[in-house]
Amino acid sequence: MGIVYYSNYFVYFEVARTEHFRDLGIEYKELEKKGIYLVVLEALCNYILPARYDDLLEIKTSFRKNDKSKLQFDYMVLNLSLSTLSKEKSSATGYTTHVFVNKNARPIKIPGPIEKFL
Repeated sequence: MGIVYYSNYFVYFEVARTEHFRDLGIEYKELEKKGIYLVVLEALCNYILPARYDDLLEIKTSFRKNDKSKLQFDYMVLNLSLSTLSKEKSSATGYTTHVFVNKNARPIKIPGPIEKFL
């Protein structure tokens, strides 16, 4: 059909989440080396306008604290390939909710390096 398959947006969210951490100076793989993991509890995507193959997309990402061990990441997928005449640039919006856990899958407090950005 020439449009981006709906489940690919969750892949975009994951990449955006990783890059958002990286922009803050936090590497997820370093958290894992310390036995800290970020587990997805919930994921939602609202599809607004279809993105087409080879469109240039930008994913705006932010996060906020839900409680002492949970974060919610919010995403806005902007289609930069849409005509400047179009008012709507959002292809999709969504969020994912995560809980920090230890190697035994037990919830833990949000790590200090992340907590300071909340």
